[in-house]
Amino acid sequence: MFTKRDASALILVIGQQLIHRNFPVNGWVESERGLGAIPDLGGQHLRIPDLTSAFAGWKQGVNPPYKRVRQNVDGRLGKLIRGGGERVLKKGKAGDLGLFASSWFPDADYDGLETMALFSIWVFFWDDAIDGSGEASVPGLAIDGAGDEAVARSIAQAERYREQSLAFARFHLLGGVESSTNPEPAAPNVICGTFAEVARRVRKICRDEEALRTGFLTSIGTYMEACVTELTWRLSNNLPPSADEFCQFRLQTSAVEMMLDLCMLSQELLNIRVCSNKISIIINELFSLKKELRDGAPLNLVPVTMGALDLNLDLAIQVILNDPHGNIGDFEQEANVRREDAASEHGGVVLGSLEGLIGAYQSLVTCVLNFSIKSPRYEILKDRQDDGSFAITL
Repeated sequence: MFTKRDASALILVIGQQLIHRNFPVNGWVESERGLGAIPDLGGQHLRIPDLTSAFAGWKQGVNPPYKRVRQNVDGRLGKLIRGGGERVLKKGKAGDLGLFASSWFPDADYDGLETMALFSIWVFFWDDAIDGSGEASVPGLAIDGAGDEAVARSIAQAERYREQSLAFARFHLLGGVESSTNPEPAAPNVICGTFAEVARRVRKICRDEEALRTGFLTSIGTYMEACVTELTWRLSNNLPPSADEFCQFRLQTSAVEMMLDLCMLSQELLNIRVCSNKISIIINELFSLKKELRDGAPLNLVPVTMGALDLNLDLAIQVILNDPHGNIGDFEQEANVRREDAASEHGGVVLGSLEGLIGAYQSLVTCVLNFSIKSPRYEILKDRQDDGSFAITL
């Protein structure tokens, strides 16, 4: 008998084939040039064409209980951020992580949507501490043991932050039961402590699937390690040694791998990871450049491309924008091949699962695009032109 578990296993195999066919990790920007120092982009004009039309046929939307989950997120942030954190609280609420979760999973039930919102709080604030957005200095959000030295200014403190965060995540994902022989590690701050509830929900979803939880933990560890690598380059005020090396680690710092692991936990079990990740990164790099410059963390694909190919800003944007359109075509072509294979070889059970996953990955990409445009986190909606393009002064 062909069971649901058999279908899931087969979908994973199909997904692995899809990852490795014509989706090279390297080669975004090919150049033998040394990249050198981060260029000064202040005052230059970033022009981004309308990208929404490129994804017109992709699944996207906002989950109907969006307002409810937004109120939930705001309430939780209000309880977590106290004692002098008014600026951070205001910024966190304005970022509208409820919209992010609702766009990421437009069809999830409320419990699943709430889980994604809780994960979003954790990952956005964890990343902001490394990026140096000022959160680490707020009472209650200060990193344990860091004193007055911000994590974003010290590799040693960033490593300590990573180690403590990962130990806490490992305990709650794989163990979760405190005892005299298995004590709960300390969370480095109150935001990191929220991962306990995320992990509890993940364990409930895949109680008997330790391999899925271990894979999720591996993605978390890879992401955290890459963020510290990024900090090392940023503190040196230099770009990575090569564009390929930047692209390799950028695939790890995007947090998309962790998000795709959570897609798997919601029964959508294909891994079109590299293609979805690359498209999401390119969108984020373009729309977050102004924020990163403002935060003093401009390690971004735009200056990397400028340095690798010796281009000005406008030409670098043209080069970068060639890639998402190519990846969209690859994604759709390969997905159609897999649809045909699934329909002819395995019938409706596998084809239905495949369609669900393709839609989930499309939703993730369109979520990144729509959230980047609408969220006050990036402050670019005011720069949108009548034709849908953006003219942004850096």
